[in-house]
Amino acid sequence: MKEKILKNCKKYWYVIAFIIVGFIVLNKEPDYLVLKKNTFKVELGTPFNIKPETYLNTEKLDTDVKKDVLENAKVTVDKDLNNIENFCLDVGKYKVTVSYKNEKETFTYKVEDTTAPVITGAESIDIVQSTDLSTYDFKVLYTIDDLSQTDVKYDTSAIDVNTIGAYTLKIISEDNYGNKCDKEVAINVVAPLSADEVIVEETVSNADGTTTTKIVTRKKTEAQSGDFRIVTSGDTSKSSNNSSYSSSSSSSNSISTIKPSGSTSSNSSSNNNSSAAKPNNGNLIID
Repeated sequence: MKEKILKNCKKYWYVIAFIIVGFIVLNKEPDYLVLKKNTFKVELGTPFNIKPETYLNTEKLDTDVKKDVLENAKVTVDKDLNNIENFCLDVGKYKVTVSYKNEKETFTYKVEDTTAPVITGAESIDIVQSTDLSTYDFKVLYTIDDLSQTDVKYDTSAIDVNTIGAYTLKIISEDNYGNKCDKEVAINVVAPLSADEVIVEETVSNADGTTTTKIVTRKKTEAQSGDFRIVTSGDTSKSSNNSSYSSSSSSSNSISTIKPSGSTSSNSSSNNNSSAAKPNNGNLIID
């Protein structure tokens, strides 16, 4: 009889425990903040997005609750960064917090640079025979677009500047994060210019709507009829200066000329060409 009573008591305790657990579960507030993942990776130059839906999984929330969470949840990146919306963070790891009511969730926001530099400029260059390539300012003919610092090298080792003919210049650019690109440029070593010849920068329109820039030899009279920039001009004084963008010796024509700042080395470094804002790295999370 005693055993029967104990058995019945156990059954009642099980029922009571089940009811209590069920009551707790039914009355427990849902997890409002459920992250889609613990680490979000973006490419350098991507504006920071403060919208909670970017980071939260709200599939299990009721419609009204979901709406309230997405409208009122706050996304912050460290306490020292204000007005973060649409701001492009520098390469690194950042601690980001999403908060709603009494809940908080934290994740890692990782900015990476995996994009190679882009080299734009002349596709071919006419260079006067015997030009000193160590002083030829190639960098005024090219732009290197990259959001990070870049190093640029102009490899002229395959060019025999003393022999008229066709050669290849190789331009290699690498940014701080190891992203590389290279560009091959056709080099035409040409005979010394006569007094009535110039080497000009010429932009040609292609059938597909793009343009191609070339550094080519033209008669002065031909150059005067178009919108060209003089790179090198013929000079009856036999001047040895045939480096890029030297001005025309004497002519009252309408050809525009430009002069370089003057580089004494064919290997040069380039700062990045982006004006994208970058934050103080004091908020970077160090591994």
